[in-house]
Amino acid sequence: MWFSASDGRLHASVHGSADASVVERSGAVAHQVRLSRAQLDSTLATVDSWARDVPGVVSWGPDTSADRIEVSVDPARATVGTAALRRRLAGLGDRVRVVEVHDAPRQQGGSVIGGQAWYPGSEGACSIGFSVTRSGGAKAFLTAGHCTNDANQIAYGKDHSRLGVSNRSGTGSVNSFEGDFGIVDVDQAGWQLAPTVAGWGQGDRRVTGSAQAVVGTAVCHSGQTTGLRCGQVTKVNQTVNYGNVSIGGLSYSNACSDGGDSGGSYVTATGKAVGLHSGGSFATCSSGSGQTNTIFQPVNEALSKFGASLVTSP
Repeated sequence: MWFSASDGRLHASVHGSADASVVERSGAVAHQVRLSRAQLDSTLATVDSWARDVPGVVSWGPDTSADRIEVSVDPARATVGTAALRRRLAGLGDRVRVVEVHDAPRQQGGSVIGGQAWYPGSEGACSIGFSVTRSGGAKAFLTAGHCTNDANQIAYGKDHSRLGVSNRSGTGSVNSFEGDFGIVDVDQAGWQLAPTVAGWGQGDRRVTGSAQAVVGTAVCHSGQTTGLRCGQVTKVNQTVNYGNVSIGGLSYSNACSDGGDSGGSYVTATGKAVGLHSGGSFATCSSGSGQTNTIFQPVNEALSKFGASLVTSP
């Protein structure tokens, strides 16, 4: 399913007239496709088993509107292993499309600067995602998993005062194929949770709940380096090879970002939390060449993993 800005409607791929009728009765636009969901999922599973950790492979996942799996390859980093993979993928016919890109994604850390930031120990700044409460009511916030790798690390707020503990007992961080998300426990009385995403002079966003973003969803992300940047979701359910780790289930947007935005919030116009900033292109909001994009971790997975609930009221 995807949203088209050109007609303002949801679109969905269907397999058969019965499914088309259901979609059309709901007001969406149905598109008949050759492959069933099971066939597309099977193809994705095959690609996933072949592509993981192959040099030069940047990302892979479904292209929902085109009824196929898209694999992005950076030719500058290609090896004989990459060439062998491309030959195997060719055997899958038009179920798979290989595209060449010239900019590898990276997980974004950053220098210590002011803004809506938090600091994992003595390391560079990351960004706060969303205020949450744990199942017992304890205060916490979500952020990127690659910002919370170290267990029991003291976490500092934007004013450098202690606010809590990151990855308490080693159970609050995921930075692997499962995802890129972490949780920081807020244990200092001076820090209060707010149902707010910083708007950086463009109006703060009130968090109203969570949602699963689809292709075409208009989103804004808030980070301590680049402020509020907006765009549209361009890909979902992608596996991204960051070089040091491959992470599945990530989404892309065409907004820009920079180092230090990691962990920051992705919200819709109605305040629905949809993601946590994971990484982006080397082309940033202020430097570099090529296409800008951001990569985010869907937030619902993090909420489920940690048994946490979004804060939606003061």
